[in-house]
Amino acid sequence: MSCRYCDRALLYGATTATQTVDQNEPIRIPKVLGAGVSSDGNVITIRRPGVYSITATASMATTGSSTTNMAMQIQNGGVSTGAVSTGTSSGNTSFVSLSTSAMVVVKASQCPLIDGAATISVVNTGGQATVSSATVIVSRI
Repeated sequence: MSCRYCDRALLYGATTATQTVDQNEPIRIPKVLGAGVSSDGNVITIRRPGVYSITATASMATTGSSTTNMAMQIQNGGVSTGAVSTGTSSGNTSFVSLSTSAMVVVKASQCPLIDGAATISVVNTGGQATVSSATVIVSRI
């Protein structure tokens, strides 16, 4: 017998702490609430088999004074899930709101030597950015 809370996995992470994120580096989003999912702030690990919906948002601006493309991507194991959001920042006070979502399947492993987990990260794939706020929501569907 299992409880109704254990059958679902949920993680809600949010930050309003300003951070500078280099190109191709993860956006740090500390875990606020979670069940069945773990996070170290940079990577979210999902071990329970199932289909998961992942939604990420961020407010980003270039660190310089020139116009720069901002981009955010959800990755699984360092590989793009295809979920990308882009915007253009015209200066270090020109924040753009980015939002993207992805579906990830975590398969059950029949072999104890193979880890069936998904490792999710939200990565800045545009230029160096100042991130003023970011959220991520992971839910099992």
